[in-house]
Amino acid sequence: MKKFRIVGVIEDSGSDDRRKHWVIEEKRWFRWSEISNNEGPKFRSVQHNSYKEAELYLYKHYTGHGVCKKYGNVYTFEYYTYYV
Repeated sequence: MKKFRIVGVIEDSGSDDRRKHWVIEEKRWFRWSEISNNEGPKFRSVQHNSYKEAELYLYKHYTGHGVCKKYGNVYTFEYYTYYV
């Protein structure tokens, strides 16, 4: 079973002009780690402008061929078979 969550990140929370973006995190062992794109030596964080956009990205790229359940902002995913 895999676990994901969508978290809102507020940049520069002390100012009046706050920007917010959403990131997807995956549960790995005992900690949550942010999903990113690793293309060779380049590391790029995957950020979304809205919660709905992040949710659609999660469904499209990480929850194929299985059952996904939503509990608040935590999504659990189980494959149909054990052969992955």
